[in-house]
Amino acid sequence: MRVLIVASDSADVEGARRALEQRGHAVVIETDPGAKLAKDTFHVVVVDTSLEYAALCADTPPTVEVITFGDLPGDDTLQAIAHLSRPLVAMNLVVLIDDIRGVVGEPGALEPDKLVTRDTLFTGDSPVIQALAHYIRIAADSTAPVCVFGEDGSGRWIVARAIHDDGPRRDRSFMMVNAAAHADDELEHLLFAPERGAVATAAGGTVFIDRLPMAGSNTQRRLLQLLQHADQSPIRFIAGMRPGVAVGASPHSVLPDLYYRMKVLELEIPRLRERTHDLEAIIACMLGRLASSPPPIADETLRLLRGYSFPGNILELSHALVHASLVAQGQPIRPHHLPASIQRYTDDAARTVAELATLDEVVRRFERDYLLQVLRAVGGNRGRAATILGLSRKGLWGKLKAHGITNDEIQCGSDPEAVDHAQPS
Repeated sequence: MRVLIVASDSADVEGARRALEQRGHAVVIETDPGAKLAKDTFHVVVVDTSLEYAALCADTPPTVEVITFGDLPGDDTLQAIAHLSRPLVAMNLVVLIDDIRGVVGEPGALEPDKLVTRDTLFTGDSPVIQALAHYIRIAADSTAPVCVFGEDGSGRWIVARAIHDDGPRRDRSFMMVNAAAHADDELEHLLFAPERGAVATAAGGTVFIDRLPMAGSNTQRRLLQLLQHADQSPIRFIAGMRPGVAVGASPHSVLPDLYYRMKVLELEIPRLRERTHDLEAIIACMLGRLASSPPPIADETLRLLRGYSFPGNILELSHALVHASLVAQGQPIRPHHLPASIQRYTDDAARTVAELATLDEVVRRFERDYLLQVLRAVGGNRGRAATILGLSRKGLWGKLKAHGITNDEIQCGSDPEAVDHAQPS
């Protein structure tokens, strides 16, 4: 959003400017109350009440929201939507303006999910990522089915989309469905409904099914039938799976015939912890997408991140950087600005033998980690997660409360695009 801040002293609002720009907002600071300002070019005007704020706001268009700060204004006719005290706390203003953006609909700062792009995934020159780029080019030139293997948060959908975009089907639809987020009958309908299903809608394009082992037997058999008659179908199928997928007839596995028909071509996305050589470049790329003037990252922070295992891969990194950028408020990003989960992990890794946990504590940690793994796999669908875990909804909520698991933690490791219900693009 475009924000105008009118203040008596620019130093009073410099921290707010940096914080807003970190969120992707465009900010102009004006200290001359008499300046001719085209207020209709802004979405929000923030006014210092120590100035002649009534005159300043008199010609503000009704489509522009007004926020005041300083002493409480005595003129209620201004209809400011909020008032903030002095000194102006940057994060309070950021929250207000982000709320306005949510109502107005003006695109604001990039969300963490939007930092996970083809550019960021392929930043760097490590051999493993160069090899992946090479195999994408090979797969794009083919029409054969593809299996994309990668841990959660590694960007399976990005690789699938790259194969589509670089191939001859680039001008046709790319459909994406997360099998883990749907019961079998619902998933079968999403994929194979005669008119609105992903296969019908793709119309000669590509259908990407993420977490294929989570699809039920009916869906897998329907997909197998299509692949057995591939010469009669113009659709290109790509499946996303975690490494070490089970093959067989048991739940959460892939039918053998389907697995080997899908795995004509296979690509594996390297784990982020295998790309420490690229990490600094990836971080710079992400921070550059967050703001036009990205905050510097301290050397000790880079050392800490290089030693972290990133179980949520590149998506977890994006969330960590957004968090750190907001907390740092334009200052160099230091270790204490990072999410507590990363700080806690590095603290755990440094423990001595005398500090090792009891068996009960280890079991509790495992349960917490597995709950997060399942919830991230199903895109946060608690009903689906409860079914997989063999719990009631009430039982699942009790586990989440006991472990202090928040929505932010769940979203941190979810592949964002994989939860879309067969949306063409």
